[in-house]
Amino acid sequence: MAANGIYGLSGSGLDIESLVKVGMMSKQKQYDNMYRAEMKNEWKKTAMNEVYSKLQTFSLSGLTDYKLQSTLNAMSAKSSDESVVTVTANGAAAMTTHRVEVSRLASNASLLSNGTLDRANTSKPKSIELRDFLYASSDSFKMTPAEAASVSPPLDPSKTWYNVGTTATPNYKAGTDVALSFTLYDTANGAAGTDDTHKFTVSFTYDEILEKKQTLNDLAQKIKDATSAGLVSGTDANNKNSVNIYAGYDSTTDSFNMYNKSGGADNVIAFDISTGVTSEEKENAAKLLNALKLASYDTATNSLTNISTFDPTAAVPVTAQSFGGSAGQATIDGKVYTLDSNRVVVAGVQYNFQNTTDVGKSVRVSVSQDTDAVVAKAKKFVEDYNKIIDELNEKYREKVEKDYGPLTDAQKKDMTEEQIEKWEKKAKAGLLYHDTTIGKIISDMRSAISTPIDSISGKYNSAYQIGIETETDQGHLKLDEDKLRKALQADPEAVYKVLAKTDEDDKSSSKGIAHRLSDVLRSGLKAMSNVAGTSAAADDDSTLGALIKMQKERMATFKDMLTAFEKALYKKYDAMEVTLQQMNSLYNGLFSS
Repeated sequence: MAANGIYGLSGSGLDIESLVKVGMMSKQKQYDNMYRAEMKNEWKKTAMNEVYSKLQTFSLSGLTDYKLQSTLNAMSAKSSDESVVTVTANGAAAMTTHRVEVSRLASNASLLSNGTLDRANTSKPKSIELRDFLYASSDSFKMTPAEAASVSPPLDPSKTWYNVGTTATPNYKAGTDVALSFTLYDTANGAAGTDDTHKFTVSFTYDEILEKKQTLNDLAQKIKDATSAGLVSGTDANNKNSVNIYAGYDSTTDSFNMYNKSGGADNVIAFDISTGVTSEEKENAAKLLNALKLASYDTATNSLTNISTFDPTAAVPVTAQSFGGSAGQATIDGKVYTLDSNRVVVAGVQYNFQNTTDVGKSVRVSVSQDTDAVVAKAKKFVEDYNKIIDELNEKYREKVEKDYGPLTDAQKKDMTEEQIEKWEKKAKAGLLYHDTTIGKIISDMRSAISTPIDSISGKYNSAYQIGIETETDQGHLKLDEDKLRKALQADPEAVYKVLAKTDEDDKSSSKGIAHRLSDVLRSGLKAMSNVAGTSAAADDDSTLGALIKMQKERMATFKDMLTAFEKALYKKYDAMEVTLQQMNSLYNGLFSS
């Protein structure tokens, strides 16, 4: 702090700055000790947060994979004819041979343009704007300024459209009015009117068609984005179904196409133009759909069949049409399956059908255990476990460097960045030395590995029996691959249970080691969160967070006291200088003559 007065004029010879510094030394030492203690707790919190993050990653990402039957009871399937069916097996598959016959492949409802699209405006043969499919001239539907002015109140000609075909009394349409509308269905029940959750409305306003000049691409997007009018569940009006139909326009071939994403006869593409509010909406919808020249594609014959022409004005109007796919049929081990797609999972085997089998012929599917895959997973488990247990042991056993502690700002001023870095590395050693929370996690993890699973009968009921053995007194594991392969050959189900068995009663002694470790880490993470929170932020409810907050408040109070104490010292020496100056003046007055 700067001096509060001018010193030395009295001739006292006192170094006031030095006297104040000496007077402040004991107080500054107290503050520095408080600072070091607070920094030590911040470091400890950060160190525990880092361990927390690693344990959480291991728990949520690493262990999840080892709980799956498909991972630890790996099976392999092979098809005798992959041109007909390809196969994969999961952990639930049995080691056996299946016979497969494919009578018919499933197909999806599919429509695509068959021929050149019809545009009403023949002067624009390559236009993709919807208005050119509906109107012969781009100006035929637009009001003149005089027509707009004659209406009371006057209309904005850029936003109001003349309805073509009227004669005596003009019928004006606002831009927000619907120009065309049709209903789309993606299931047979929807088309039959028995399921409103599969009923979708596609519509365009005059503004969209005439002002915004929307195109066939916008039509495709509206179809893909359509949502159902009916509720999916409950009474939530916003809980709507999304249409299961894809639509697209190909400018290269000038072709519009649609298909149902799900196969089978019940998954359809169905149109209904009879639900429009006005006859004009229905007429425009019919005109647009007819212009697309849509045809139904038959996969069996590889041919197109033109759909009927929509005509809402005819004596017997065609206003609704529906087109479905076809169901597939396969026989697996004597049982016939009718399928909406060319994929089915039966008894742990996934069959992907590519073609039909010849009459009287079948494909053989062999399922065997993939021992190499299980060994590889067990090896990976041991590596992942060792990585986390070794890191925990390193933190738990790392001793404190007693001669090193947090540096104050004053100490750092006389050091280089490299020196500070080396110092703080030593100062941070041993932050979690013999920490009780870390110690308990280590102990519980080791117990989860070493304790036999009491719900498994027979020889293979522990990690040791299947080749996962403790290598050191710190819990580091090693894998005896030969021992594991023998266990897999003798009792593969037991191997899976040792690693990943669950228990309905949630008894730890009956669980496999992956689930046991998951329980240990869930409990350990909760305890660590209570002690240090989950991040370096000090404003949490953890024990260390509360302690750091309290220490910072004490330091702030103590710093205010230091400032007041320093000011008091300067004030005292100010008074001393004034007194000495007065005495010198008196002395000089008495003895100068």
